[in-house]
Amino acid sequence: ASPAARKQAHQFGIDLLSLTGSGPNEAIVLRDLTAQISTRPVEPSQENASATPTSTTTPFSSTTSAMRQAISDAMTRSKQEIPHYYLALEINLTQAQNWLMEQNQQREPEQRLLLPAILITAIARQLAKHPQLNGFYQDGHFTPSSDINVANTISLREGGLVTPAILNADQLTVAQTMDSLRDLTERARHGRLRSSEISQGTITVTSIGERGADMITGVIYPPQVAIIGLGRLRKVPVVDGDAITVGDVMTVTLAADHRVSDGINGARFLHALAKQLQHPEALL
Repeated sequence: ASPAARKQAHQFGIDLLSLTGSGPNEAIVLRDLTAQISTRPVEPSQENASATPTSTTTPFSSTTSAMRQAISDAMTRSKQEIPHYYLALEINLTQAQNWLMEQNQQREPEQRLLLPAILITAIARQLAKHPQLNGFYQDGHFTPSSDINVANTISLREGGLVTPAILNADQLTVAQTMDSLRDLTERARHGRLRSSEISQGTITVTSIGERGADMITGVIYPPQVAIIGLGRLRKVPVVDGDAITVGDVMTVTLAADHRVSDGINGARFLHALAKQLQHPEALL
């Protein structure tokens, strides 16, 4: 099997021995994984096994059902195998929001920057200083990655999600990260992602969006060792010295693998990220 196929098989819990490859010398390649996922049967739950379908049942395509099953398999394996620990920090993003407004006044609408671009750029820069959160745990040991490829969760219109990676994200400016986000989102929703973008993520960022919840706690995608959750941006009272002002804050969470790092490591990362986000101009 190709390295990319092996990694995706591990991520989705697919037994390579059950597949017949279509590559050179019957090697298993990514298209064999895609075909296997799209045809994987979904077992009905015991609760609904005897229920009679009605006209109000929402139909799902076989591809969507297979994706949900693949996600379920990967997340179940993650929770069974990885000793997660969880941290959360409320980060003041008022400075970042003000900086965004100033930057966007000089840009055309299609070139405007969004907050996720600042957050992902800052996360990538800090991961260079916290390598124990960026890499892979395989065969009983951790291997830090020399690259920082931030996988970003994208919800698909037909249901399910994908996590293509922004490659070498620590080397990008905010504007370059924004371009990458737009490009990945567009191609993900039209099924045109590259195998390297799917298979080479070294850490994942998941976001619930503006209309979501205040906080999201992710489940690590094996063999990665950490996932960062971005909650909803919200306005709250902020104490600044003796004054109380209205500020923009976001709860950022970290779920990490206790076999590789401890809570103190994760806390240092979150506080360094918060400090970085008070100076967004440094990310240019």
